Amino acid sequence: MQNSHNARSISRYWGVALGALAVVAMTGGCAGYRLGTTLPETLKTIHVPTFVNDTNEPRLETETTSATIARFQTDGALSVVPSAGAADLVMETRLTEFHLTPLRYEADNAKTPREYRMTIWAQVTVHNRRDPGKALVNTRVRGQATFDLVGDLTSSKRNGLPLASEDLGRRIVEAVVEAW
Repeated sequence: MQNSHNARSISRYWGVALGALAVVAMTGGCAGYRLGTTLPETLKTIHVPTFVNDTNEPRLETETTSATIARFQTDGALSVVPSAGAADLVMETRLTEFHLTPLRYEADNAKTPREYRMTIWAQVTVHNRRDPGKALVNTRVRGQATFDLVGDLTSSKRNGLPLASEDLGRRIVEAVVEAW
């Protein structure tokens, strides 16, 4: 009876020890992982003025600025504020390039495009409002989307612009939030 009791105690001990070891082994790889943002706690707000459009594409600054602000709001790591004076960070963005690249052509006419890729390049600089001389982020970002030619090119571009703007906004927010 004593041997049976000792065997159960030893078995229980090893079961608990192996279970604890398994938990440590499974969570050991997560030791450096951090849930949430890696931004310093002093940086909570950002001001996003209308982007500067250095391209020849009209309305590009309006659509891309709106998409980026919406992405910051969705991300939640930084709150967008309406004035630079109320912000911890101020972002300046210049839209530097806009390209349309034909991707697919009509089957019966190899000179008529049916699908395009829209690419927008932006130069993004973020400053701490309290130390404007030092750029915390200074990077070039690309957003793009593909769209079918339906009707004329101008109307089709209007359909593709929100998609490319959303992609650019997502990449800008990633570049800003993940810079730390």
